[in-house]
Amino acid sequence: MPFSKQFASYKISSVKVCPSLHRVTEQIRQETELTICTGSWDEPQNRISLWSVQRYTDDSESMPPFDYSSVNSELNVESIQDVNHCGDVSALDWPTPDILITVCNAGRVHVFKYQRDDESAQLQSLEDSQLSSRSLSAVCSSLPDVIVASDSGEVFVSRLGLDERNREFDKRDTCSING
Repeated sequence: MPFSKQFASYKISSVKVCPSLHRVTEQIRQETELTICTGSWDEPQNRISLWSVQRYTDDSESMPPFDYSSVNSELNVESIQDVNHCGDVSALDWPTPDILITVCNAGRVHVFKYQRDDESAQLQSLEDSQLSSRSLSAVCSSLPDVIVASDSGEVFVSRLGLDERNREFDKRDTCSING
């Protein structure tokens, strides 16, 4: 299996592909660019980073679909944007193509708006909420509801746009949900 690599110069704890605005399989295979998101940990200033992955083959100027089986195919990975993040990034979730939710070891949930046009892609902070005094380890969502788990087994259900969490599961054990 061929791989291409890019040195990020910091520790990466999470990586997710930014979802496409369309879900048609054939269209996705025809795309020549892929955007990925990474989260860092154990750094003086942690960050969320957006990366552009250009897929092309050396022998074509028209940039056909990337052929992973071809030895002449290459990936060009380029940094697009870094956004400072409070705490080690524990998990990333893309509930919709334009919303990114992150959780961290400081017990915080961050919500970002992802905007993309033909020229650029960027993340803009929408919400930053303290959910727990413990490290958060997993997140999943079905907007507007966000479910977060802590390392100590706490599970929180919250709704975007509210100032406090809606519900904490009362019966829990020391096992955490790992998503």
